[in-house]
Amino acid sequence: TLTFSVTNRCQSRCLTCQIWRLYRDHPERAAEELTLAEIEAVFRSLGSIFFFNVSGGEPYLREDLPEIIDLALRHLRPAVVHIPTNGLAPERIEAATRRILEGMAGAGRRVPLTVKPSLDGVGEEHDRIRGVPGNFERVLDTIARLKRLRQQHANLHVEVGTVVSTANRD
Repeated sequence: TLTFSVTNRCQSRCLTCQIWRLYRDHPERAAEELTLAEIEAVFRSLGSIFFFNVSGGEPYLREDLPEIIDLALRHLRPAVVHIPTNGLAPERIEAATRRILEGMAGAGRRVPLTVKPSLDGVGEEHDRIRGVPGNFERVLDTIARLKRLRQQHANLHVEVGTVVSTANRD
């Protein structure tokens, strides 16, 4: 298993994670993300893996996320690719996931792709925990878009994740 953080950027303001403060307090760090060439060098050096877990921040904030997944498929040859998301950008998530799936199909590498939007509560409770008003509705939109995309791509698995914490344990 490889968990690979593609970015520390995140538009959520979660009570359970403070990664968003990194760029708020140090905006110059946005330039610290690895380039595709650097990522490819890392992946070439690792050899094959079974489970490729994309991490962040919010992975879908990387414009080149489909290219990162392609590099992983080419060099790491994972049996499963997993991408969690805060679900705040439904159209962007749908478009990037479509590009990933089409890239897999075009290259003959249809491994299971799991996209897992996070839900930490229902309605305003989720928004409070995630620190973004309207987040819950956007996550529902993201899930609906991914489920429609799944109808065209059998290797897409849509799941829901949650962070159990003192903010939602009751």
